[in-house]
Amino acid sequence: MVDEGEEAVVRKIFDLYVSKGYGSQRISTYLTDQGVLNRKGENFTNVTIHHMLKNRSYTGVLKSGETVSEIFPELQIIEPDTFEAVQNLMSLRSTQKEERTVPLNTKGSSLLSGNVFCGYCGARLTVTTNGKKYHRKDGEVTVTPRTRYVCYNKTRHKHLCDGQTGYTVSKLDNMGNEVVHQLFDRLNDLPKESIIEERYAEQIAECQMNLTNAKAAYQAHSAEMMEYEAEVLKVIRGESKLNSDLLNKLYEEAKEKAAQSGQAVRSLRNILKTANR
Repeated sequence: MVDEGEEAVVRKIFDLYVSKGYGSQRISTYLTDQGVLNRKGENFTNVTIHHMLKNRSYTGVLKSGETVSEIFPELQIIEPDTFEAVQNLMSLRSTQKEERTVPLNTKGSSLLSGNVFCGYCGARLTVTTNGKKYHRKDGEVTVTPRTRYVCYNKTRHKHLCDGQTGYTVSKLDNMGNEVVHQLFDRLNDLPKESIIEERYAEQIAECQMNLTNAKAAYQAHSAEMMEYEAEVLKVIRGESKLNSDLLNKLYEEAKEKAAQSGQAVRSLRNILKTANR
């Protein structure tokens, strides 16, 4: 059964990640500030949050190893689309990804953090912050933060880069802003019809690619079914190493997969047929 109190927490965690752009650590801090505790009466750690965001059971399925059941509506807390959106964001935010379309976080003051690279050696530019002290006449000391993008290779392995070490964040971010505004100005000048046609063509191409993949999956599962059907004869003759129960289970699984991929093929064909009218 679903615990209503815990359900609300789970929904909030997924909402913060998708809608607010919060990372695991920031969500952990948020829950701590709100006084939300886990089952043990302790604060949620970022590691726990990370595991929760990857827990497919919240979509209403039951898991045993690699086996996943169908969705039980009464157990569903998170919609499958929302869960997949989270997995996609986690992949795009991965520090191992060379190029990404989403920021590593939305908290920092730097616009291009994690998404800008050195033009000399190609290394990622990281953000560093230090402060400059000012001594006022009244004796008060103020510190003005100074944030810079620096080349990782230049600061750690100078022999790998002969370019500039750092770039002032405000200057580089302003350049990024100007480029973005120029792109939007260009979009405003384009006829809406051409934008719609381009997007339509992209969707058709994506649908065709999905159809090709679905056909390949259907053929593979159908071939697997035929192999199991042939194995039945061997069982009857006493020549197979598989027992009948295991063989029947494998056959039913292949049959279900073939049915699903076959349905996908039919659906995609209908979409393309309707689009081409």
